[in-house]
Amino acid sequence: MSLFLLCPGQISVERAAVSTDATGGIVRQWQTVAANIPATILTLRASANAGMNRRGIVTTHLIISPANPTARIGDRVSDGTFWYLVRFTADLGNRGRAWAIFAQLIDPQS
Repeated sequence: MSLFLLCPGQISVERAAVSTDATGGIVRQWQTVAANIPATILTLRASANAGMNRRGIVTTHLIISPANPTARIGDRVSDGTFWYLVRFTADLGNRGRAWAIFAQLIDPQS
C-alpha cells in the first residue's frame, strides 16, 4: 500500500522574506516554496500532543506527506482553507519516503 493513497489532499509551503519598512517595522512577504504536495492533515489530541509540550513546542496538527515538502521551522503550510505554522519536521524512517510536519493552526488567519 502506498502512502499516496492515504494523502488525498494537497498542501503548499510558504516561507517569509523578512524586510523592514520606512518606520523600522518588520514586514513579511510570504513566498511559495512548494505547491501541490500530496498530504493528509490530522488533528492531534492530548496524548499525542504531550511529548511536544514538554519541549515547549505547541502543536495542534500533524501533516503527513509522501513527498518532501521542504518545510522548515517558521514556514507556514496551507491546505487551501487553513494556515498552519511549522513547529517541527521529520523524515519518517530516514528513507525519504514519508515526511511529517508538526504544526500549529494559525488563528486568526494571517
